[in-house]
Amino acid sequence: MRTYYFTDILIKNRYPQGISSLTMAEKINVLQQIQEIYGITPSEIQSVSVLSQNIKQILTTHFTSVLVLGEVTNFNKASSGHIYFDLKDEKSEIACTLFMSMQKNVDFNLDNGLQVLVKGEIATYEPRSRYQINIMQILPVGEGLSILKFKQLKEKLAKEGLFDESRKKRIPILPRKIGIMTSKNSAAFKDIVNVVDSRFPKMDIVIAPVIVQGKNASEDVIRGLNLLSKIDEVDTIILARGGGSAEELMVFNDEALVRAISASKKPLITGIGHEKDTTLADLVADLRASTPSTAAKAAVYDVKKLKDELTSLERHLERSYKTYLASRKVYKKDVEIKEKNREIAKYKVITIILISLIILISFIIIAWVSP
Repeated sequence: MRTYYFTDILIKNRYPQGISSLTMAEKINVLQQIQEIYGITPSEIQSVSVLSQNIKQILTTHFTSVLVLGEVTNFNKASSGHIYFDLKDEKSEIACTLFMSMQKNVDFNLDNGLQVLVKGEIATYEPRSRYQINIMQILPVGEGLSILKFKQLKEKLAKEGLFDESRKKRIPILPRKIGIMTSKNSAAFKDIVNVVDSRFPKMDIVIAPVIVQGKNASEDVIRGLNLLSKIDEVDTIILARGGGSAEELMVFNDEALVRAISASKKPLITGIGHEKDTTLADLVADLRASTPSTAAKAAVYDVKKLKDELTSLERHLERSYKTYLASRKVYKKDVEIKEKNREIAKYKVITIILISLIILISFIIIAWVSP
């Protein structure tokens, strides 16, 4: 059966003031006119309210419990405490409401971008024919679940003090050897070698090839760390890999690996992914570099710069020594002059005393020989 909608559009030329302003008799007259003009019987026509009621009845009857998977978008927590957001996929969006009374069952922080599975019922707002999901339960899945686990582990390790700056070791300025943990023949390894060679050509490198993504990657990195830690001359260790997706970098959020880095007696620098990528391994490392190349720069001092600094220091010391010698010479001359003046003064005193004695003796003799 065809269904037509009883709207202003059908009769806008005859009744410009609109259907809602008509009396019952006028509405009956409109229906008769529609039948005459369009050949549509009045029994086929629904009002907006009736249609909205029918939609509500169908939705609330057939969708009393739904499970929907999608991504959170347009997230908003109202002043009332209720949470509103849209759940979307690549083609559509549907409004969702999470009332305060249902939030006690949510043990993670909702936010835009999270993949979630919601369970609820379809509710409608009849005056505007709008519908939404009233959520009874919501669970993170996929990347959303990974984000939740990451946050929970991060909070746990932070409370234990593993990320505190006070426990981090100083990176030596001139290490004897550099240990590198990354995928063999990878771009990250080549970048590190090129940087080290340009800054300190004679620096020895010890590489522990490891798997940097996949199921057993964290165990392999821990194995590499243990091997490098046993080499006495390795003073600094670099853990690196190039960029990748969040899923590919998950190995560096492994709890066992983070604890192994924390327990390492040798200072460790991370150069994982790009500037925007931050893993738990970065947080526990003694120094976090934004890329493998910057990690190499942090581990190895530029020998050319070192030579320039030593040359400058040598010149400064030479100037300081010459200034010292000059001041010493002046001081010595001053001492000699003062010593000479003291001798002259002493001779003057002795001379005066002698002259005085001679005069005194002369007076005594004159007085004694005089009649």
